[in-house]
Amino acid sequence: MVSTKAGLLFGDITKKLRPALFLEQILAPKGITEEMFQTLDGGLYHTLNPAFFEEALSISLQNLGIETVDVHYIHIPEISRIKLGETEFYRQMKELFAWYEEKVAEKKAAAAAAKAEAEAAATEEAPAEEAAE
Repeated sequence: MVSTKAGLLFGDITKKLRPALFLEQILAPKGITEEMFQTLDGGLYHTLNPAFFEEALSISLQNLGIETVDVHYIHIPEISRIKLGETEFYRQMKELFAWYEEKVAEKKAAAAAAKAEAEAAATEEAPAEEAAE
């Protein structure tokens, strides 16, 4: 089984790019900007933006030399949840899972998952109108 994850801003060790330079030199030209990220403690940058997840999945598949991962995780979604608030967090999660459904249909990922803590929190604490969906 092969799994990988996305959500946190990463760098590129092969190009010796720290996350900030990776964002500036690689992601920004592709339309993925700092404004798409939530920051926590000044050092962790997190996003639920499907464009970032597309890039991260593509890089993982390339680095692993495969066409499909078994599981693709949303890495630490709690960071975005803390910063965005409940309503916006669940709206963005819904958009991200629609993107995941496309990746499963394209056979780039067999399944998607979020950390267990986030799944439990979503089930227990989702606003009533969103929990019913």
